[in-house]
Amino acid sequence: MRAEVLHEKVWEILAIICERTPVQEELDCSLEEAAAVEPNEHYANEIAEKKKRLSANMEKQGGLYELYKGDGMSLEFYKEKASELRNEEKALKVQIRQLQLTMLDRERGLDERLRAQHFLCSLRDRGYQ
Repeated sequence: MRAEVLHEKVWEILAIICERTPVQEELDCSLEEAAAVEPNEHYANEIAEKKKRLSANMEKQGGLYELYKGDGMSLEFYKEKASELRNEEKALKVQIRQLQLTMLDRERGLDERLRAQHFLCSLRDRGYQ
C-alpha cells in the first residue's frame, strides 16, 4: 500500500472520529466528573493527616525508648509496645505511599484525557469534521 493512500485513509478515519461529537462530549463529562468526585486536595489533606500521625508515632517510639532506657519499664513490656508502634508506623507509611500513588495516577489520567481532548479539538479546528 502506498503512503499516500494510507495517509488519506488515516485522515478519513480521523474525520469520522471528529464528526462524532459524543466522543468529545464524553471526554468533557469525564473530565468534569473526575475533577468533582475526588479532588487532589482531599488526598493532600489525608496525606498531611497521616504524616501528623506518623510524626506523633515516632515521638512515642522515642519516648518509649527513653522510658525503657531509664529503667521505667520491663523489657517485655517495652518490646510489646515498641512492636505495636512499629506496626502502626509501617501501616501509616504504606497508607501515605498509596495516597501519593493515587494522586499521581489521577493526575496522569487527567493529563491523558486532556491530551486526547486537545487532539480532537485541534482536528476540529483544522476543519477535519
